[in-house]
Amino acid sequence: MQPDQNFVPQPATQPVAPVAPVTPATPVTPSFAPKKKSNGMLFGLIFAIILALGGIGFGVWMMMNPKCDTPENNTSDVDTAKYIYVGEWGLKIGIPEGLKFVSYLYRHSGWTGAMEKTTVAVYGTVADYMLDFANPYNNEFTNPGTVIRLHKDTFIGPEYEGYEENEILCGSADAELVFESGDYNYCYERSETLYSITEETQEIETQSINLIKQMLTNPENYSEI
Repeated sequence: MQPDQNFVPQPATQPVAPVAPVTPATPVTPSFAPKKKSNGMLFGLIFAIILALGGIGFGVWMMMNPKCDTPENNTSDVDTAKYIYVGEWGLKIGIPEGLKFVSYLYRHSGWTGAMEKTTVAVYGTVADYMLDFANPYNNEFTNPGTVIRLHKDTFIGPEYEGYEENEILCGSADAELVFESGDYNYCYERSETLYSITEETQEIETQSINLIKQMLTNPENYSEI
């Protein structure tokens, strides 16, 4: 290294006192210092698990509690409700006292115009708790009670000669006419097969079916919305 030719040495005016070495202070971690990343990941994982369990629980509750289509209260708890509302028909059907967990499934046959047939299958139970036969999501094979709405012109013509009266009026030989309104016949039908297996539950199911039949076969139980 070459010496700096422009450097001019300056004499010290007084001796420089030696400086005592300073011991560095121990760093203090502030109370608001961020926590370890691993703890945040753990809490995030726990929160995600709680959300997932909550979603599963809500899905199970929805399956066990099918909707009852009422304008005041869209819930399956219809103990205080008086009607189910079938907006597609513009009708409401009175719920008899003692029938609980009432719900219905609306189905369209796919026919259009004069060839129109729609059905409303009603589910419910006289028990104070939900049973599988009263849950439309579980009971897909039996028919506790159904209302059929059939256009009056559906089975008109010589090609239908020889059909049974109920087939012409209701579109099913196992159905019975309940009342007529406008261009439509309203009929009642149910299957003879029970869903339940045990004797105790079969008795409850039979009582429920009979109550649904009373509900659906009384013309005075229907009114416009």
